Amino acid sequence: MTVDDTSIIELFFKRDEQALKAVEKKYGGLCFSIANNIIHSRTDAEECVNDTYLAAWNSIPPERPNSLSAYLARIARNNALHRYKRSTSEKRGGTEYEQLLSELAEDIAAKDKTDDTFNEHYLTSVINDYLRSVPKNKAAIFIQRYFWCFEIGEISENTGKSYSSVISTLCRMRKDLKKRLEKEGIDL
Repeated sequence: MTVDDTSIIELFFKRDEQALKAVEKKYGGLCFSIANNIIHSRTDAEECVNDTYLAAWNSIPPERPNSLSAYLARIARNNALHRYKRSTSEKRGGTEYEQLLSELAEDIAAKDKTDDTFNEHYLTSVINDYLRSVPKNKAAIFIQRYFWCFEIGEISENTGKSYSSVISTLCRMRKDLKKRLEKEGIDL
């Protein structure tokens, strides 16, 4: 039996360790998949997942996430990105994560700008607004690819869309997002 998110959060607030067991059972696979898609190391991904549970334990309370899955996914992603950056700081290569960034860069990359002209919070806001404006199934594809770092085949399986349909959806969305960013005054 799976415990609902509200009950899990209440367990966190009671400092009941059953919260961690419930999170592991319900969201362990998601957190592992996100971490492993970024760092491609089972051992490191497992450590990121454990770090995710610890971060959740330390942050709930006072935090009370509206979406526990999104909250945990963000923590797992950030842990994996931190580990990825640390492990690749001395060596540069063609990893999957770098491929994802280059996909976005083809259509959306910012030219060399000073930090003052490139406002990360504004960019995040515009991207979030864009994702809220598209149908949920398209937003889910975009998020799975560029936030959770899923491979095209995984997204195809998750959504029931063909491989080529996922690719064309992502391509159209990147171009639409580029237009939206330009409209909002974000220089590309």
